[in-house]
Amino acid sequence: MKPSDAPQIRNEFRIGRPTKLSALLKFCQSRLSVATIDQIGAAALYTVDPAFFRQSKEEYRRRRDTVISKLRQIPGVVVEEPMGAFYVMAALPVDDADTFQKWLLEEFDDNGDTVMFAPGKAMYATPGKGINEIRIAYILKREDLIRACQLLALGIKKYNAR
Repeated sequence: MKPSDAPQIRNEFRIGRPTKLSALLKFCQSRLSVATIDQIGAAALYTVDPAFFRQSKEEYRRRRDTVISKLRQIPGVVVEEPMGAFYVMAALPVDDADTFQKWLLEEFDDNGDTVMFAPGKAMYATPGKGINEIRIAYILKREDLIRACQLLALGIKKYNAR
């Protein structure tokens, strides 16, 4: 190729022949792209022992039951069993879950521990809905969930006694 041919080739891709560019882009996308994580994960699911899924399901059921049980032991807390989520929504006997969460993080501790949750107001589109609700994910170990509920109970008691 002579140097004088170079501008002609560049122009061919830039202006003159969009079909060649389209074909080249399609080729690159199909040949040069790596598998996405969901494609890899889906393929891996076929090689996982079914016992893993049974054990995981049972472990999350124990975690859910632990959180529900511990929350129901806290006076004034209202919680329903979720129908398939990895979290529970609970109404607390506090004026505002956002304010309570801030207080827990800034002013409360028990032996150096505090607890954090997601305030429920952000989970609703309806203004004013969920103002005293929280969302607790039960993805931690059961021992940590038990401690978190203990801290929540103690925090509610101290917060409301201020």
